[in-house]
Amino acid sequence: MIQIQGLTKTFGSVGGRIAAVNGIDLEVEEGEFCVLLGPSGCGKTTTLRCIAGLERPDGGLIRIGHTLVAHPETGVFVPPEKRDISMVFQSYAIWPHMTVYDNVAFPLSWGKRKVNKHEVGRRVDHALALVKLEALKNRPSTDLSGGQQQRVALARALALEAKVILMDEPLSNLDARLRDEMRIELKRLTSQLRVTTLYVTHDQIEALSLADKVCVMNEGSLLQVGKPEEVYKQPRDRFVSEFLGQMNFLTGRIAAADCVESEIGKLAVMIPRGLTIGDDVTLGIRPESIDLRRNSEEVSRFPQGEVTVRSFLGNSVLYEVRVGDAMLRVQTGDDSFLPQDSIELHFPADAWRLFLKS
Repeated sequence: MIQIQGLTKTFGSVGGRIAAVNGIDLEVEEGEFCVLLGPSGCGKTTTLRCIAGLERPDGGLIRIGHTLVAHPETGVFVPPEKRDISMVFQSYAIWPHMTVYDNVAFPLSWGKRKVNKHEVGRRVDHALALVKLEALKNRPSTDLSGGQQQRVALARALALEAKVILMDEPLSNLDARLRDEMRIELKRLTSQLRVTTLYVTHDQIEALSLADKVCVMNEGSLLQVGKPEEVYKQPRDRFVSEFLGQMNFLTGRIAAADCVESEIGKLAVMIPRGLTIGDDVTLGIRPESIDLRRNSEEVSRFPQGEVTVRSFLGNSVLYEVRVGDAMLRVQTGDDSFLPQDSIELHFPADAWRLFLKS
């Protein structure tokens, strides 16, 4: 549905040209919910704007469906209004002097996508029903809450019945509880309608909960593309592992085919292909992958530690544990440990991620 090949985009600055997007390749399948995830300035919004036609790429090509919409090398550039897309902005971009109904109806009543009056009414009523705002269609948009305004923006995008919806951090202006509610609504709607969606965010929870496919970006490049579970559990490099969730890191050296000598002692680890005995590595493990147990009276072969900080999170507890000179975070449903408790740590061998030290 969306095909990007070798996309590049630079911007001028006092120090010269800056590469915002650096030759990325990406395909989004029909009906797929794809999330571009990364920190500010990584190129995700620029990529979205190139697809929307709001930026002209410097190189590469973009196809939406079977239509080539951007190809600088041959001079092809289809303007935004002629691309089969709709867009939801971070700022909502709804008109304050209009009612809910008029906001949703506006792009259907004017411009290139104008349809007859009966069709406008049908589409607007259907879109408002999908976002559960049909009872408020005559209300002035200024009388709506932030969450309701975002629903209006989403209804307007749905009413266009475009093949592709582009969303640029649409939930970032909502408070935490509303974000949770809107995530569920977005997941329900996009799954129900099977509309192809490209969504930009810097929020890892949004990415993991919404996406069929997550694309992690940094410095204009795509670092890893895959299903949320795959990218979270099998990050390809340290940046991905740090950005997508919490990760504990240790330094070590591969001592055997199934063992790493680390700063907290020998650890049983599944060594991935491409790494060999003697390699200096960084080990990473998620806080929820570590098991805490009380010290046994017998001599233990497991690393020993002391709880230093206990943070209750509601459905789990986050502990900080000192092991020698290292500090590890452990997240578990067991709330029985207290600061200064002596404990031992159990690490599943397959939970470690190994990255070759540069």
